[in-house]
Amino acid sequence: MRNILEYDSVELSPNGRDLIILDQSLLPNQEKFLHLTTAEQVFYAITLLKVRGAPAIGIAGALGLAMCMNRFRARNLQAFDKEFLRVKRYLYISRPTAVSLMWTLDRMERCYYEAVESTKDLGAEAAIKQIRERLTAEARAIKLEDIKKCLSISEAGFSLLHPRPSGGIALRHGPGPHLLRSAEGLYAQGLFVRNTANAAGIQTHCIRTHQGGS
Repeated sequence: MRNILEYDSVELSPNGRDLIILDQSLLPNQEKFLHLTTAEQVFYAITLLKVRGAPAIGIAGALGLAMCMNRFRARNLQAFDKEFLRVKRYLYISRPTAVSLMWTLDRMERCYYEAVESTKDLGAEAAIKQIRERLTAEARAIKLEDIKKCLSISEAGFSLLHPRPSGGIALRHGPGPHLLRSAEGLYAQGLFVRNTANAAGIQTHCIRTHQGGS
């Protein structure tokens, strides 16, 4: 079995038609990945804590919205527009306290209307195809930006650490940073600092604080 850190805990399938998540409600006893294909499945994955951690929730919302629009069959832009707003508003209320979710969905909406404006001279079929591509690219960009942000924070954190007299560094990090962020373990903040320190020949001691989280 591959190490869990080799997987993303939230990702979009290559064809953009499946949202794949690690079901965190089953951890630590069971490792199971779910393939979500409807807005309802994404909604309940968030509300039932199958996706946890503010960054991962926001990314799941963006990728989930793109997935739903890639699957929606529309013959005209009016139907496509109506479905986009329905799914966006539906996912918006899946976790009312998740600011990151609202931010990513609002960003997806801005991208949507920019795409609509840029394709207004095209026929419905061509316009919808381009809008889908723009939404998918935007959702993937949101995830990649989060990875880069985590990496930057981790590098800054490592620069502030100093070896302890015993020869190690004590690290205190929250519940499963890999899980809370969506990206591979290399980019998870606490674990990245640990891996960087180890690569530099410095022994580390990682301490988990609690299992709960947003």
